[in-house]
Order: sequence, then C-alpha cells, then structure tokens
Amino acid sequence: MSDVKRILIVDDEPSILEIVEILLSSEGYQVLKASNGQEGLDIAKQYLPDAIILDVMMPKMSGYMVATLLSSDSKLKKIPVMLLTATAQIAGNITLEIPTPYKLSKPFKPEELLDLLTTMLEETAA
Repeated sequence: MSDVKRILIVDDEPSILEIVEILLSSEGYQVLKASNGQEGLDIAKQYLPDAIILDVMMPKMSGYMVATLLSSDSKLKKIPVMLLTATAQIAGNITLEIPTPYKLSKPFKPEELLDLLTTMLEETAA
C-alpha cells in the first residue's frame, strides 16, 4: 500500500468508533470518525474518504439513509460503503434497496472487518 487510505467510520457507539479506529490505525489507515449520519455525510463531502464503514442503527439518520444519500451524490457515489448491522434479519429484508454489497454483522471479528475492507478497496481500485 503506497498511499495511505482514508477510512471514515460512522457509528453512534463511542466504543465501536474507538475499537475500529485502533484496528484500522494499527493497519496503517488514516481514520476519520463521525458519531451520526449527518456528521458522516459532512466529513465524506469534505475529505472524500477511500471507504466508509457505516452503522445501520443510528438516531436521526439511519445508515441506510446515509448510504442512499451518498449514492445519489456524484462526488461520493464511487466511495465503497460497508454497513454494520446488529441484526442480519433486518439487513436481509431491506438490503435490496441498499446501494452496497458490503455488509458485516455485529459483533464482528477484527479480521472479518479488515478482510472486507481490503476487498472493498481492491474492487474499487480495479
């Protein structure tokens, strides 16, 4: 990895933000964090991250809404988004509308998140 990849994490749980930040930082990623959907959109517009890790269940604006707004913005729609879902059941029923093939159920193993992130970045670069 020659250039440092910038990853935005959007989650309303401070512990998840911290765990994922530590995990990604230790792998050499530059990490941006947002604690809600609107903040996540603002940061995405400002910094154009290489990938976004997005919690589905957040107050005010859900991860689904954020993903939909990202996909409708010409500058942001090429950024791959990983959705973190607490319940696979909900995700399975709604995902038809969601503009991302990348999903991970909570709780997840660190290597699962890193593997999926690597896949996202490779597929986007191809």
